[in-house]
Amino acid sequence: MGGGHLHVQINVGPVSAYLDAYADFLITYKPFHYLAGMGVDVGVTFDADWWIVHVVSSLSFIILKPELTLAIAYFL
Repeated sequence: MGGGHLHVQINVGPVSAYLDAYADFLITYKPFHYLAGMGVDVGVTFDADWWIVHVVSSLSFIILKPELTLAIAYFL
């Protein structure tokens, strides 16, 4: 079993942006089977005194073996 998560954020004046990326893996040998999940989230925010604009995009998928099933989710 292993995995990791990365978070990057930047703030410049009224604009801020972030990136979240992750990957997780689980492997068993008897019986052979693995599970992998990965994803990326990206967001941008513009904050003025009288209005706010917030845009988020997300992509994630999961892979299962031995059936080799792939599930993909995308959000905007």
